[in-house]
Amino acid sequence: MDWRLIFEQSPVNGGVYTGDELVPRVFRPATNSWFQQRLARVRAELKKELLEEPPNFTKDSGGDQADQGRSQTYRVS
Repeated sequence: MDWRLIFEQSPVNGGVYTGDELVPRVFRPATNSWFQQRLARVRAELKKELLEEPPNFTKDSGGDQADQGRSQTYRVS
């Protein structure tokens, strides 16, 4: 399609705009598909792992001396 045609038909250039007359449609993703089931299974496994072994947060000692008083950073080991 020629881009000039698109610009010529735009409302700014006096073209007719019928976008307000379009019927609104609501997108609903597929339910109970393989992907949705797999996603639920993976999320359940990750949640179970997090509940069994909470992450070990340790204080990070890196950084400039000027930064040390302002903020503390933590890392997962």
